[in-house]
Amino acid sequence: MNDQRETARKIELAEALDMAAFATELASAFSELKARTFPLADGHAVLCGQGMYVNGALAVGIERVPTDDEFEQWETACVEVGVAASFEVHEHSHVDLAAAIEARGYVLDPDSARTGLALTQADYSPRTAGEGIDVVAVSTPELVETWKELTAQGWGHETPERRLVSDRFTDVAAKIQKPGLFLAVDAATGQPIGCANLSFVGEVAVLGGMSTVPSQRRRGVQRALIQHRLRLSWKSGRSLAVSHAKPDEGSIRNLQHAGFQPVLTKTTFVLEPPSSDDR
Repeated sequence: MNDQRETARKIELAEALDMAAFATELASAFSELKARTFPLADGHAVLCGQGMYVNGALAVGIERVPTDDEFEQWETACVEVGVAASFEVHEHSHVDLAAAIEARGYVLDPDSARTGLALTQADYSPRTAGEGIDVVAVSTPELVETWKELTAQGWGHETPERRLVSDRFTDVAAKIQKPGLFLAVDAATGQPIGCANLSFVGEVAVLGGMSTVPSQRRRGVQRALIQHRLRLSWKSGRSLAVSHAKPDEGSIRNLQHAGFQPVLTKTTFVLEPPSSDDR
């Protein structure tokens, strides 16, 4: 396996294990979601439940294509949870994966592209970040509530349904992720202006949850949060930092400014339900 493909494998496995921990905790805290996770082929099935952010076969299909039995196991679990079965495909996937899932009726979601980026400690050099911004760890229930408000503002979670999903993920992240959640605050006023999270999976640091209050954008909030989390990661002995972003998001520019390099671009294929003519 070449170096970039090995890095892609590490990116995918880190996300899969991170999200599998979420699914396990969601199953415990919110039984109505029917969340579950289990090993699948060379990766993991992660089902967080209807309406939740993550329901997919993660890190599956890099080293080998799932068997027919594994496809059946995955698709049956998705029906039981009430979500569409899906697979992610990228340039480092097994050469036969795309054909195998298309043969089973999976079709491309045209709006699903995400870029996986990575930065090694050896390649890291400190970069400039926004001035007048401090970063603090979320260490109290009150700060968890502040984090919820900020991520809801940053991502525009305006409906009760979207806010419920966001709040549930925040509650789980605050409980299981280490080092956890962070707030960016205005150094002069103490006003919270952005948020992000960080989790360690073996040697890998996973950076996620980046959000900025709309009125505070373009002052380097996310760059400050990225630099803070990278320093923590290297100090803790991690050798690789990874993150994901949509190709058209500001997050990807901030990550590349920090030295992250794109390693893979993945798209999602979703299993279409049978048409009325097929029933």
